Amino acid sequence: MTPDFKALCADISQEFPRFELVRKRGSWAMRLFGLVLGERFLTTYVSTIGSRVYVPDEFDGWTEASRCVVLRHERVHMRQSRRLTFLLFTLLYALVPLPLGLAYCRARFEMEAYAESLQAFKDYDMDYSSDHRREWFLRQFTTGMYVWMWPFKGVLNRWFDEAVAGLK
Repeated sequence: MTPDFKALCADISQEFPRFELVRKRGSWAMRLFGLVLGERFLTTYVSTIGSRVYVPDEFDGWTEASRCVVLRHERVHMRQSRRLTFLLFTLLYALVPLPLGLAYCRARFEMEAYAESLQAFKDYDMDYSSDHRREWFLRQFTTGMYVWMWPFKGVLNRWFDEAVAGLK
């Protein structure tokens, strides 16, 4: 499948009429988070709140496939938020049981979203199952990238294997 960023944005807009891409530096809230979480939060990561997807300034320079993978991942979070309600999703994602080190709910939400990322990698003929890709995914969970949300690499390795085995 050939990635088509504009078509994906249109599809997401159909599902979420208030969908919007916003530059992180254009948002006072994201700049505030950047003060707390560091400059990399603003320059590297994509964040979603409700149906707004906050992207770094360099987002337009990413490959079409990379931007599509990210949007497919973020759409999962939009669906989670809609399913649970914005308030409940936000509380579970940010605080249950802890904001760092053992954030079970955040890890479960991210596992669901990263499973979609893996599907997107496969759909766009990108590397999705190599040891390099596995290590990249595990770093998302076990380092400061998501505030050390889940330290159990055995659980993550099993999740990764099951997610790859379940790809269509």
